Amino acid sequence: MTTTDEVQEFLDGRGLPSAVAAVTPSGAQALTWGPELTGTQLWQVQVELTGTLPGWHVIAYGVEPSDPEELAEEWDEQGPESEELPDLLDADAEKQALHEYTVDADASEGLDSAPQQVVLPADAPVVSIGVGNLIAVEVESPGDVVHSVEWEGADNLGTRTELAVLLRRWNRLAGAVPLHLSDTNNATMVLAVPDLPCIEAELQQACDEVTILATGPNSSPIVELWWD
Repeated sequence: MTTTDEVQEFLDGRGLPSAVAAVTPSGAQALTWGPELTGTQLWQVQVELTGTLPGWHVIAYGVEPSDPEELAEEWDEQGPESEELPDLLDADAEKQALHEYTVDADASEGLDSAPQQVVLPADAPVVSIGVGNLIAVEVESPGDVVHSVEWEGADNLGTRTELAVLLRRWNRLAGAVPLHLSDTNNATMVLAVPDLPCIEAELQQACDEVTILATGPNSSPIVELWWD
């Protein structure tokens, strides 16, 4: 597992602005950036960093950039609200998550699969992706970020722990990774999904609306999930 100092050193070597060290509500180590990284530049940094920090995942978080010190304080005051994540390959936990998110599928499917590589397009497919704060979070699987930051966007269906388990499944089966989490009022999540046909039916079952934002011959499809 890469340490916070090693991640910061890696980022400094690429000339990025300094990040603020933080701890997410779940207790995960994190690094956050402020308004100096937004729009096209935020997306370009995300393209470069996705999949390059072992044990960490980088996402855009929120719809407007916050002061990273204030975000760190909010996380510290919030504290954990969800139960701990189960083991990475827990068929019983996956079965429960599938049930809560109304997905009809075999919970043991692809337990021996290896996630596929995400390739992001050079240009952001929609302007809304390059908003909010860029954050790097220490996670076992990319989808764990919804549990780490206690994201509430899909709470009308299942818990954040169950959503993380579902995202672990989609990562295993199709290489899916979160790129952007909106605030709770918007309740949208943007995913890059290298093998979209493999889980497209499950995506449709698990949320209220699925919008394909971008597809290309040399990059992973990008989709937006929305919960009412």
